[in-house]
Amino acid sequence: MVFNITYENRKYGLHMCLIKLNATDSTNDYLKELCQTGEAKNGTVVWAEYQEKGRGQKNRNWESQEGKNLTISRLQSLESFPASDQFTISCAVSLACLATLKKKGIPNLSIKWPNDIMAGGRKIGGILIENIVKGKEISRAIVGIGLNVNQESFNSLPNAVSLYQILGKPIDREELLTSLVGELDRYFKELIQSQESLRANYMDELYLKGENWQFKTEDNNVISGRITGVTHDGRLRLQTADGYREFAMSEISYLDY
Repeated sequence: MVFNITYENRKYGLHMCLIKLNATDSTNDYLKELCQTGEAKNGTVVWAEYQEKGRGQKNRNWESQEGKNLTISRLQSLESFPASDQFTISCAVSLACLATLKKKGIPNLSIKWPNDIMAGGRKIGGILIENIVKGKEISRAIVGIGLNVNQESFNSLPNAVSLYQILGKPIDREELLTSLVGELDRYFKELIQSQESLRANYMDELYLKGENWQFKTEDNNVISGRITGVTHDGRLRLQTADGYREFAMSEISYLDY
């Protein structure tokens, strides 16, 4: 069943087009189809109670119990945004998620490169951004966000955690959505005004920055390195025994992942 709602929350001064689904394969895919038919406008949010084929980075499955969490996709129009700066979009969305969770009192938050949201070293959320590129510019971004909200256990994901598990009480998911969309609005405005500050803030929140860690490369070799930061184009920068090295998301993964 589909609920297409023009949603207004006067408390937060928020107005958005919200499409709520009982279930879908993927909120990102659903929103992409609406874009292709011209039915989605800037700011449209698709919220599914259950994703049958929810995806994370590198096409990993996303475990989420029906009706317990927040799994959304939002359409964000971007005017003449350089494709070479696309990692800054990830920075903006990641920081918006952190700001939303900080308002709820979640401690020890950080961003695990490229855009997993961590709470005390455990995964509380994830992001999947699919950009629509025309030439050398990004015209629109489909921003997929999954937050673990009221799920009480994660059988196949021992390193996952939810707001309920941390705070010990159920969370109003609609209120959380409203807060999240408000933060997305705020950080997308900053994206246009000051990319440098966004990247700097992302670096300040980077999980394990300055620490040594082991990673697995795409050819299944294990390397160790100290995480020093992320490059402008989104590559993880490590200080290894062989000097500084940079890796794209497809080339390396945390060994504990």
